[in-house]
Amino acid sequence: MFYFVVLQKYMKNNIMLLDMNFRSMRKNAERKNAQ
Repeated sequence: MFYFVVLQKYMKNNIMLLDMNFRSMRKNAERKNAQ
């Protein structure tokens, strides 16, 4: 049970990191298109 909770937390952190990376990539792409 404890292992499952840790795994869930780890997955949530990874998803948040992926989301942040995706947002910054999209911002960079928009900036390049604007130039």
